[in-house]
Amino acid sequence: DRQQVKNNDLGMALMMRGDNDRALEVFAEDLQHAKAIGDDLLVARAHYNLAQGHMRGGKLEAGIAEYLACVDVCKDAKNTELMLRAYNGLGNACQTKNDLENSLKYYERGAALYERVGDLRGGNAISINIGIVLNLSGKADEALAKLVPSVEFLKNLSFKSSSDLFAIARGLLELGSIKRCRTDFEDAARYLNEALGITSSEAGAKPLRFWVLSEMA
Repeated sequence: DRQQVKNNDLGMALMMRGDNDRALEVFAEDLQHAKAIGDDLLVARAHYNLAQGHMRGGKLEAGIAEYLACVDVCKDAKNTELMLRAYNGLGNACQTKNDLENSLKYYERGAALYERVGDLRGGNAISINIGIVLNLSGKADEALAKLVPSVEFLKNLSFKSSSDLFAIARGLLELGSIKRCRTDFEDAARYLNEALGITSSEAGAKPLRFWVLSEMA
């Protein structure tokens, strides 16, 4: 029952318990309701939730379309926080479909927006994503220029959230991969061992542990 869920988050609750199809139906209902009452914040949020639901269901193009709709509404409503999340989602989605050019474009738009609002934590996290795409594009030197300072910045934070630790571990994994490909095995081992420590102890980073071990094999 929608009324039993606070903050109109029934769709999110359904998605988290694995009922993705029903969640998408609820998000679509939320979108129509938000449009009917003219609430741009709720419209943008509904588009974002639809994008997340489509991505979880493996529907990349539908997810990208909803992220783009979210960005458009956020621009008009000046909703910077949700726009940043949508740009990161677009970068992730395009990377998943191997559209590296657009992935880089959206990550860089997010990075520029983080810089504009003075969010160094978020800016360095998305710079790690940029470094990963640059490496996938065969630009290892440019990737290192992004990855090394961003990983160091996040490592030096006095408090690290689960998202920070995931970003650090992902950056270290990419650094280890680059160094291994360059036969710089000492640096590769240092980066990968550090990544292994994080992925072994931090719940939010554990999905990366398999990939760290694979790179170390």
